[in-house]
Amino acid sequence: MKKIHPIGHSLSGRQRAHFDEIWENIIANISSRVQHPAEERMVPVFTAKQQLQEQQLHIETLVIRAPFYIPVTAKDSLHAGLVKVNRTLLYVPDDKPEEIFPHRQTAYTYAYTQGLELLKLSLLRAFDAGRFAAVHKGSTVVYTIDKKRFYEFQSRTLTEKATPESKL
Repeated sequence: MKKIHPIGHSLSGRQRAHFDEIWENIIANISSRVQHPAEERMVPVFTAKQQLQEQQLHIETLVIRAPFYIPVTAKDSLHAGLVKVNRTLLYVPDDKPEEIFPHRQTAYTYAYTQGLELLKLSLLRAFDAGRFAAVHKGSTVVYTIDKKRFYEFQSRTLTEKATPESKL
């Protein structure tokens, strides 16, 4: 039977502390934006009485990108990596009451928080596996993480940073 390990098990206590410190810096440089403007749709949903009916919802796609530098084998310089996650927002217009679906700000906050956790888990899984895949010029390239140079792992800044306006 296969033993199940918690995510991030390959890092020592000191390495995990370093990872958490760098993660806070990565969060500061996260880029998030709504990919497409809100689109109104009639979506079939179940009501509280278990009846199927159509409800008008707004749908948006939120893209969250976390940039970092990571040490890889066979490369003296750090690899510029980027983890990206897309979250779909479903919400009711602000002039209608919240029932099954929330208003936009609540949906955005939930999707953003969930997206950050998914990005963090993706990075921790990469360290556990000791490798990660990246798309370069249309083809997938697998890089091996140089764990001897773990403490060189650091955040980086994108030219497009998240602003308070882009988070609303």
